[in-house]
Amino acid sequence: LLEKKKVIVNNLEKNLGDENMHLAFSKAYMQTLFDRRDRDGEWARRKIISAREWRQEFDGNSSVAPAVLTVLGIEKSQVPEPLLSEESLKLAGRVLRDGSLYWKGRDSFGRPVLWSKSGMLDLRGLSRQGEKDMIRACSTMLELGAVAATFSDGRFAYVECTDNLSPKRFPLGIGWRVLRGCLDAFTRGFPERGSVFIIAPTTIVNRIMFALASPISPPSITKRAHLLNRHQAFDRVATLLGDAAKVPSFFGGPDTSHNSLPRDQHGNLDLVVMLKNLIEATNNDRRPVLLRKHAASEYCRKNLVPPRSRR
Repeated sequence: LLEKKKVIVNNLEKNLGDENMHLAFSKAYMQTLFDRRDRDGEWARRKIISAREWRQEFDGNSSVAPAVLTVLGIEKSQVPEPLLSEESLKLAGRVLRDGSLYWKGRDSFGRPVLWSKSGMLDLRGLSRQGEKDMIRACSTMLELGAVAATFSDGRFAYVECTDNLSPKRFPLGIGWRVLRGCLDAFTRGFPERGSVFIIAPTTIVNRIMFALASPISPPSITKRAHLLNRHQAFDRVATLLGDAAKVPSFFGGPDTSHNSLPRDQHGNLDLVVMLKNLIEATNNDRRPVLLRKHAASEYCRKNLVPPRSRR
């Protein structure tokens, strides 16, 4: 059966042609789609083609930023990559400069981790164009992680801290439109990419948003989503990262490096440096995935402090 799936993936690459494959696609990622026990090969094929077509809907400059090609060690991209153009990278860096969404580090499986501080978002008075810019910025950020994930199995983890998230700064109408746009981008452009979704601490805002989003979200998201309290989040994040010392300070851990994200001369997020750091994090841990998983489980079993003894 595994050999049959490999043949299907190889045939799909051949049928689409190298000239139609985006940087975010890899054999390992496509294999995860064909490995779904509850889906057939035609479903996986449709998902891949749909994700490719979704990328082609974006307008503007479609040339990959030269700095991205340098980081990846390649000379050119075979297809237009509008989400990785200099224009898109600058837009995302400016729109998300508050640090509400960024990539940092890898989990115990070697997958990139997308961090969100939704409480830092201030959507009051955001125009419709501002909503579109926010959705495109989030799409570019997702594309960046998908490219970095080609160095693992093509998937990534999502961790959200909701401290200070309130309806005053996050109007439900605007917030819902932005969330729906980002959810549409994720489901169409990045099918089966999310390995886990950790959201903590739970608030009335994210409970409402989760209730609204659940009916239009695929099971691959709803079944992997965990709304937790702060103590649960510490344990879950420590297990995810394989080291309690890597838990960020906003979840009660010792890691304060999340306060110093890579930025350019204008103070905006530098997504190219962010991508470079993700790739280096992978290269620094060459252990097979199963060994990393075992090491993570052993560390957490021996070192995690019970919630009652933490402040």
